Amino acid sequence: MRKIFAFALVIALMFAGISFADDGEKLKIDDVTFGKAYKIKGYAVITFQEFSFVDSIGQLHTLNVESGNEADIALLKADIRNLQKKDVNFLGSISVQAVYDDEYEYNGLTGQFNYNRSKTEFAPDFSIEPMYTGHYGFFCKIPNYPVQDKTVPLRMTITIDGNEFTYNIRK
Repeated sequence: MRKIFAFALVIALMFAGISFADDGEKLKIDDVTFGKAYKIKGYAVITFQEFSFVDSIGQLHTLNVESGNEADIALLKADIRNLQKKDVNFLGSISVQAVYDDEYEYNGLTGQFNYNRSKTEFAPDFSIEPMYTGHYGFFCKIPNYPVQDKTVPLRMTITIDGNEFTYNIRK
């Protein structure tokens, strides 16, 4: 009876569109799906929203971020809901990297959008209260050639508190 219940629970979670990690287990998602919630138990729920190449993301803190003529900015947007019982500034636990042809690596940055996402500018980093959702942008400046070369894989990997999420820009 327990096996049937466990099997039914797994199937129900699959249909609910939620991936989660058990206590102490880190998530490693090789190909994120937009709109799907990835739950890190007791920590956060991450939902990737959209991806685009842009020339500028506007103001990040005191820095104006633009791609210039020789590059584009890969921008991956996501929402992160705080499941902890305290305010959390997630920026300190996030790293961003783009990889072209499994060989060339480009380190990136993370910024927060304002609450209603009405601005393309990033807000100064601030803590997210329990059960509230923060809106984030993960970005890497990538040279024109890797962006335009449609025959070779290009991906972004976002690491949040040791949990790894990969978005395949091109497979």
